[in-house]
Amino acid sequence: MTKKVMMIDDDQDTLMLYELSIRETCYSSSFLTFDNAKKAINYLENCVEQRTMAPDYIIIDLNMPDMDGFQFLSTFEEKFYPSMSDTKVITATSSIREKDREKATLYRSVVAFVPKPLSKAQLLELFCI
Repeated sequence: MTKKVMMIDDDQDTLMLYELSIRETCYSSSFLTFDNAKKAINYLENCVEQRTMAPDYIIIDLNMPDMDGFQFLSTFEEKFYPSMSDTKVITATSSIREKDREKATLYRSVVAFVPKPLSKAQLLELFCI
């Protein structure tokens, strides 16, 4: 069964790299990218309003301008998690701070904290969580 995957990262090269990797997998038809977290929040609001399928996985960078990954996680858990509790969030970040790992894993929706960049094999392994 095809899973719906959303990726949020302010780095266009990263988005393109992951999109190319995902296109070679069974997830290719359901991969959405957003270059900022606010656009992703708007998309999720539309999912709720139109009662469309929520993403199965959200991969988010923690360090972004405007709205960072932690702000997204707070909004997601407060606004969407009650109706999207099956959505699994993966934080993909260049941060090596243990404090960031501890903070991210406190969110109920977060199933993994992984360093960037991710290989195609790592992405596929994460989708089995």
